[in-house]
Amino acid sequence: MNNYEKNTELFYKELNNDCNPENLLKIAKDGIYLYEPLFNYEKIKNHVYAIEISILASQYFMINNIEQYNEFIKICQKETKDPTIEIVPFSSKEVRYIFKLIIPNKFLLEQLFNEQDEIVDMFLENFEFKVIFPFLYKYNFITAELFNLFYSKDQSNPCIFEIFEFLTDNNKVLLEKMANSVYPSYYLKMIYFQNCRDEKLLKCLSETFTNINLMKCERYVRIPLAMPYRISKKYVKNNFLPNKFYIKCDDKFSEEFINDVFDDNFIKWLIKYNNLKEYYLKQFKRHNFVINKNFNYKLIDNPKYEKNINDNNSIQFKSNFCYCLVDEYIKLKEPEKCSHLNKYYTNLATCFGYDIENLYELNFVTNCLNNNDEISKILNDPDYIFNSKFDTNNATEYFLIRLTFIISLIHNKGNTFLIKLLLKIFFHAKFLNNRIRHYIFKYGRGDEGIEDEEYLIALLKNTPNKTFNSYIYSI
Repeated sequence: MNNYEKNTELFYKELNNDCNPENLLKIAKDGIYLYEPLFNYEKIKNHVYAIEISILASQYFMINNIEQYNEFIKICQKETKDPTIEIVPFSSKEVRYIFKLIIPNKFLLEQLFNEQDEIVDMFLENFEFKVIFPFLYKYNFITAELFNLFYSKDQSNPCIFEIFEFLTDNNKVLLEKMANSVYPSYYLKMIYFQNCRDEKLLKCLSETFTNINLMKCERYVRIPLAMPYRISKKYVKNNFLPNKFYIKCDDKFSEEFINDVFDDNFIKWLIKYNNLKEYYLKQFKRHNFVINKNFNYKLIDNPKYEKNINDNNSIQFKSNFCYCLVDEYIKLKEPEKCSHLNKYYTNLATCFGYDIENLYELNFVTNCLNNNDEISKILNDPDYIFNSKFDTNNATEYFLIRLTFIISLIHNKGNTFLIKLLLKIFFHAKFLNNRIRHYIFKYGRGDEGIEDEEYLIALLKNTPNKTFNSYIYSI
C-alpha cells in the first residue's frame, strides 16, 4: 500500500465517522484519491473545505453556497499568481484545469448571472463553451430554441455534460446513446482518458460501451490516471487489446504495473532510454511506481497478443446513428418542442469557410438583413428569429443568424454573462461598452477566412437599420 492509499484509507475513515473538516483537509494535503465526488457525502458536501479537498485530489465538485463560491474564486486568484496545484492527468499547472473539475449547478449559474465583469471574465476565460452551455438549458436559464441555435451540431463533444448527468442524477441515457452511435470508440476514449475520475463511472462505461471491438491503445497509458491503479487495472482488459510487447523485470509489482498501464510505444521508450519523461514519473509516483534501473527490464513478445485481431483503425461500426447532444437532450427534456425547432446544420461543403460569393442569395440576408421592418422586429424581440423559419445548413448564414440574435439581446439589455458566453464561440468578437467589438490582429491580415469574416461584419454594420448597425464595430 503506497502513501496515497494509506492517506486515502485514513481520509475515508475520518469521513465516515467524525468527519472533522480540518482533519480531512490536512490528510488531503498529503495526497489522497477520491473514489467519487464529495457531493455524495452529506456531512461534508456543503463545507467550504470540500472545494480545496476536491481540487487537491483532482476530483469533480459542485459549488453549493456562497462560502464555497468565494473560496473557489480565492483559490483561482492565488493559482493565477503562483500555480502550485496539478490536476491529473494534465501536464501543466494552469487555472483552466481546475475548471475542468467543476460540475455547474443552479447555484453557480445564478451567481454568474449576477456577477461583476472581472469574475465573469475569469470564469468565461477558463470554462469551455460546450461544457457550461448545456447546463444553462438544464436549469432553465435559456430556452430550447437558444440552446439549439448556439450549441453546434458537430462531433466535437467534450462529453462532460453526459458524465455529469450520470454522476449527479444517475441518468445514463445520454451515455447509452453515445455508446450506440456511429463513433462509440471516440466517445469512450474521450471519457476514459481525460474525464474518468469516479469508480461508478468506470463501471458504467464498461457495461455500456459493449458493442465495439476492443481498442488498440495509442495514448501511452491504458488507465485513467486520476483513478487508483488497483481499481482502474480491473477495467483495462474490458477496453483494450493486449499489447504486442511485454516487459519482464525483477520486481513483481513493477512488471504488473508496466504491462497493465503502458502501451507498446511506452514500453519501447522505457527499454530504449531506461527512463520516462518527468511528467509521467510524477503521475506514476501517485501509484507507487518508480523506475529502478536495477530491476533489469527485459522486452519480450506478449504471448497474449493476437496478430490479426481488429484494432481501433478497423472498428466495424454497428450503427449509423450520429449522436448530437443538443438534439438528444431536448428530446429528453422537452420532446414536444423537437418538431418546431429551426434546423441548423453545417454541411461539409460550407463548414470550412464562408460562402461570400453567394452571400446575397442567402435567405437570412435577403429576407431579414436587407429588410428594415424585419430587423426592427428582431430588435424588439430576440426570440423573433425562432418564430421565423430561418433553417440553414450554410456556415455563413449560421454565423449571421447567431450574431444577429446577440445584437438583439444587447439591444434588449440582456444579461452580460449570457452575452459574453454566446460571444465566446466567435474568435474575434468581444462585448465592450454595450457593443460588439470585432477585431483582427495585423498578423491575421491576408488570410482568406479572416478577410471573409470582416466582409460579413461589414454587412452587419451596414443594414438599413441604423440602430442595429450601431451595436457592432471593428478595430
